[in-house]
Amino acid sequence: MLRPIPEVACLYVVEFDQGTIKIGFSASPDLRMQFFAAHGSVFRIRVLRHWVSEPHTGAALNEKTLINWCKKRALEVSGKEWFYGLEFDEVKKAIQQMVTSDGYLPL
Repeated sequence: MLRPIPEVACLYVVEFDQGTIKIGFSASPDLRMQFFAAHGSVFRIRVLRHWVSEPHTGAALNEKTLINWCKKRALEVSGKEWFYGLEFDEVKKAIQQMVTSDGYLPL
């Protein structure tokens, strides 16, 4: 079942201790971060750090742009939103730039 797309949401990036980066959007980012921490711990995977943007319209569309940006830079892609070989700070900076420049990212 597809989740409804909220009109206003936040983009986020999460870094896990085994080197994976997860990106996404959520209208409830605090609950989403709790979910990652709880479910990762089942597999002995810890969240090292995370960052969440300010709420904004267009987060779902921005996520698609961000996914494509990450795919071009990652060493590996798992599923749609899980990446290996990206730097947390680089992804965070890209999201910040995207949010402040109406969805545009550097090539």
